[in-house]
Amino acid sequence: MSPYSAIYFSFVLLPLIIGLFYVDKKNKLPLYFLGFISFTVLFEIITAVIGANGINNYFMFTLFLICDFLFFIWYYKKHILYAPWFRYLNIFMLLLITYDIINSSITRNPLYPELYFITALFLYFIIQNLYCLLSLSDDLYFLNNPIFWISSGRLFYYICVFSVFMCKFHYPTFSNVEVLSKLFLIINALGNIVCYIMFSVSFLCKKIRI
Repeated sequence: MSPYSAIYFSFVLLPLIIGLFYVDKKNKLPLYFLGFISFTVLFEIITAVIGANGINNYFMFTLFLICDFLFFIWYYKKHILYAPWFRYLNIFMLLLITYDIINSSITRNPLYPELYFITALFLYFIIQNLYCLLSLSDDLYFLNNPIFWISSGRLFYYICVFSVFMCKFHYPTFSNVEVLSKLFLIINALGNIVCYIMFSVSFLCKKIRI
């Protein structure tokens, strides 16, 4: 393992380690989130192993996006009240995912979706986390709310990754797949590091005074 990989995986493990020590065991929701963190760590390890063996691991990224989508629709619903328009948006995205999986299964590999599908998911995640953050606007102690840190981390990550995909359409130099892939890996890693730090704070925010 290279030094860069070791540093990256230290941040991957950070929320899991802090969560194991500081999670509120009397509350099931933080435990569910810790379970999702465990899944994320496993995903990172499997993706790294597959990539190290020269296998295209893009399909792992697709699977993670779908799992992330399903988990946080449920998890956020336990913390905030969904407005009618947001519930309709969730239903639309569920239908879109179902359609793309069925359509891709017929025409090609379902784990390599069309670009419009990934773009729609990224836009949804940005809207979702902005919505959750805005729902905390009346909370004077929002910095002590785990949802603030979780939503902020996910918002930062998806804005970073979405920007890479947009570069492909606006800058001809990024039409090169190899350049785009390298840029994606760098920005994806930086976005993940910031996201994992904020996930870690979400376990601490009710233990310390912020």
